[in-house]
Amino acid sequence: MNILKKILLIELLFAIFLFGGVLGIDTGKKYKQDELTNTYIELDSEKEKSYQLQLENNKLNAILNNYTIEERQGE
Repeated sequence: MNILKKILLIELLFAIFLFGGVLGIDTGKKYKQDELTNTYIELDSEKEKSYQLQLENNKLNAILNNYTIEERQGE
């Protein structure tokens, strides 16, 4: 009977260990998914900033191209 209790205890501890591992893997997957989502949000934000800067650059180039070379040298 004493051996049976030890075997049962070992099996119970092993089951708890496996359950903890599975739970840890699931938590890790959720964390990685959240991290990936945050990365996409940051990339979208940077892409939007880059787009706004490109629009501003295009506006400034259009203004600059409206001046002739003589007007630029006269200033």
